[in-house]
Amino acid sequence: IGLIIEGIKAVVILIAYMIPAIIAIVLIVGGSIISGDPSVIIASLFGGGIIALILAILGGFFGYAGLINFAGSGNIMDGFAFGTVLKKALTGKYIIGFIVSAIISIVAGIIPLVSILLVFPASVAAVTILSESFK
Repeated sequence: IGLIIEGIKAVVILIAYMIPAIIAIVLIVGGSIISGDPSVIIASLFGGGIIALILAILGGFFGYAGLINFAGSGNIMDGFAFGTVLKKALTGKYIIGFIVSAIISIVAGIIPLVSILLVFPASVAAVTILSESFK
């Protein structure tokens, strides 16, 4: 039961950091559908999609930093200790770790068939690299 509760806390932390991206996606999709004009829909989905993608990447970047900070103490509030999260996430070591872990995850997910076997070990490697860079 303890691990389930810790997992729920982790999901709450990641969702909280993704709220700006979620709001952007809802507004972009909702706004484009309401307009009804196909050219407006395409333009807003493309332009807004880029904004939403940037927000999602930033949410993941800081969300995983918050998650790693939470994992170190077990206290959910440490996941939202923005001063600590910003201080540790905005280091060259963490940024490189995030980029390397993202590349590992993307490559493991792209390779057909083999990706089934690679996704879990690649995810473990990516999270290990990311958490080690947070220290």
